[in-house]
Amino acid sequence: MANVLSYNNVQELRFAIKSYNDYMSEIPDDFMVLKEHLQGLTQKQFCIAFKALRDLVIHMYTYLEKHPEAIGLLAKHKKSGEMKIQTSQNISSIKKIIYTIGLTSKLENNTLCVDMKAFRESYAVFYSNSSTALTDKIKTIDSETFDKFYSTKHVSSIFKYLTAFGFVIDGFIEDKKFSELQQLEITFPSNPPIINIIKAFSRPCICRISFGFDYAKFNYRIFAHGIHATIPMEDLYSVCLLPEEHQNFLLLLNKSLEKKNIRYGKCEKGWYHGTLPCQYNYRNKVRVLQNMEHGILPHLVLDFRNKIDKGTTLIESIPKEYRSNIPQCRGCRKNCPTRTMITADGKKYALCHGQWWHLPLIDGSIDFIMQALSM
Repeated sequence: MANVLSYNNVQELRFAIKSYNDYMSEIPDDFMVLKEHLQGLTQKQFCIAFKALRDLVIHMYTYLEKHPEAIGLLAKHKKSGEMKIQTSQNISSIKKIIYTIGLTSKLENNTLCVDMKAFRESYAVFYSNSSTALTDKIKTIDSETFDKFYSTKHVSSIFKYLTAFGFVIDGFIEDKKFSELQQLEITFPSNPPIINIIKAFSRPCICRISFGFDYAKFNYRIFAHGIHATIPMEDLYSVCLLPEEHQNFLLLLNKSLEKKNIRYGKCEKGWYHGTLPCQYNYRNKVRVLQNMEHGILPHLVLDFRNKIDKGTTLIESIPKEYRSNIPQCRGCRKNCPTRTMITADGKKYALCHGQWWHLPLIDGSIDFIMQALSM
């Protein structure tokens, strides 16, 4: 599964939806749930309802694969009459809507009472994969701009889509402007505990939903940890997906960095620093990017100012067969003022402030990382 789902035609769109819906977390019949997550359910009820919500979402996306026009992923071209891809909508919108409903609501008697002002502001952040730092700016947006945004993002269609799969949404009027909606009351009569799960699953500060593998893939392991806990790497869903060899490499790297007191991730304002999908940041010292098909590739951020001699030594210590991977600057330009050329074993390399090093997935890579961080 690719980290980013892209598509250029209807067939590719259907494949992307299927890919997004695949690789879902296997959920055992019984798993650990801390009391703070239960939302009034027993542990057994919680486990059953969590699996039921997972199955419901899979069913939603299975139907969407055949009918992407249902939420505005496709629309009929006015002139040609052909179905065209709508770039104003994205595949993850259903899960983002469900997450935002849980996040901006109060749970009262198996009913989610959604504050629509908070919903409008939050979804505008999550939809665009933007930082939560934009929240204050979004609060200043006028109602006309909000209405246009929610119209182009087909939010009304998504609410209708939810009702087709068993949700009851009181207070939603399809023809009413989104900015005029004050509160929605959402229930799921055929299986009320699903409502409790939506609230529970929106509370842990694992990662913002736009990048949320642990949310999008229904990672039950998070409920064994506190709402504001730093989830151990071995319990992150993006790590659990990896082959055992790559898991071991990533966990060993994590352990080595911890010895230097370099740790990934801190919970802050509802999202998890350092765990964007397939990405782990260590205090801006190391960034690890992960590809679901090809394993992981560790990246380093190094400041080579006044360290050119040490940089040369490090390059020369790396086996020649791996040097073609390093270093590669992100968008490096010949006229970059912080770009410095050095020569190692007769070959030129560009070193600059903020240099990303692309290190190969080999046994010795961790040694190179630790050596570089000690420079």
